[in-house]
Amino acid sequence: MTTIELQHHQSQQANAALPPAPAGLRERALRDFGNAGFPTPRLEDWKYTNLHEIAAGHLPLAGEPSIDNDVRAALAEHTSNATAIVFVNGRATDIGVIGELPPGVVLASLADTLAGDPSVVETAIAGVADIERSSLVALNTAFLGAGAMLRVADDTIVEQPIHLLYASQGSKQAAANHIRNLISLGRNSQATVVEHYLGLDDGAYWTNSATDITLANGSRLTHYKIQRESNDAFHTADIAAVQGADSSLHSLSVSLGARLCRNDIRSCFTAAGGHCSLDGLYMADGAQHVDHHTLVDHAAPHCTSVELYKGILGGNATGVFNGKVLVRHEGQRTDAQQLNKNLLLSDAATINTKPQLEIFADDVKCSHGATIGQLDEDAVFFLRTRGLDEPAARSLLTDAFANEIVEKIAIDSVRERLQAMVRSRLGAIVASKASQ
Repeated sequence: MTTIELQHHQSQQANAALPPAPAGLRERALRDFGNAGFPTPRLEDWKYTNLHEIAAGHLPLAGEPSIDNDVRAALAEHTSNATAIVFVNGRATDIGVIGELPPGVVLASLADTLAGDPSVVETAIAGVADIERSSLVALNTAFLGAGAMLRVADDTIVEQPIHLLYASQGSKQAAANHIRNLISLGRNSQATVVEHYLGLDDGAYWTNSATDITLANGSRLTHYKIQRESNDAFHTADIAAVQGADSSLHSLSVSLGARLCRNDIRSCFTAAGGHCSLDGLYMADGAQHVDHHTLVDHAAPHCTSVELYKGILGGNATGVFNGKVLVRHEGQRTDAQQLNKNLLLSDAATINTKPQLEIFADDVKCSHGATIGQLDEDAVFFLRTRGLDEPAARSLLTDAFANEIVEKIAIDSVRERLQAMVRSRLGAIVASKASQ
């Protein structure tokens, strides 16, 4: 990053009216980002994803949102009958409803938390500091302010799912939203969090999110991340989890929108007996680009991980999947499974997939694999002989491929809404294929 660019970011920070932060936190993060700069394809993990359009844009922080009755109705639909905080352009609104939570549960906007007790935020960030993350997280920390914080005390079960809805509006000048979510579960606690990113129009903007998860011994977190940004938007996200003994994490990521989308998802076992399930579905068409990088770090013995990511690509879309399971010498008796399946609906669509195992222990059970293919033409023909036209037959088969992931969502309202979104996207992709 050049000196001029760094000064530009510093001037943005000074004029952004950001909430207070722990002493030196922003400055250290900005310095770290200045030293590293934006990731480039020269880095192995960014070989197939180029952020040059974002890097060259010098995007300011998003401005005040415009919330009319139509916007309110659209956002309320996604949070009905749920405990939720709703943000538009990174700013908390009065649309969400925080229901009655059990004693020991704190749910608040990050801005309010920083204004009340910045040290709590610093402690939460420090909880995942040892996990290696991209320089985009440092930039996110430099502009810390938008986002949410959830803290669950020991032996507490949060029965009702918690929704964090982030909506973005385009403007004449593309802008950036730096979102930070801090989730901390105490011993033997349980919670479900839905992290949803939504584009309200077709405008161009950049969402740069980071989610820090700390799971104490025996805790259980179900985390759903849904991304349906504008087709002109850029979306980069980093999820990092640290798991204690006998803890459980189920992470499910769905990427349906954005011109360019990059998701980094990492979990590290720090004590024995932990379990991690990583599931994902990504769909892209036209000139969209979607990239998922996952890492499960087995740094403790007797831990298990299961990973399934599925991709559907049409048009000239490009996809990337890079999944790594790292078993350190301490990770004896590891059981890890990883699989990536991809369905290409056009000859021009491209997928770069690299599942990998890096094992330094000698008592493990690990497997990994990847598949790339097109729809079975015999199956398409069979359905057509049963009265379906070709687009309907292809949509049905593709929907069945995607539904293996969607059905894993345990919240009925979220699953049904997502199924409708997936079918709408599939219909558009198949229709585009049929018209070629």
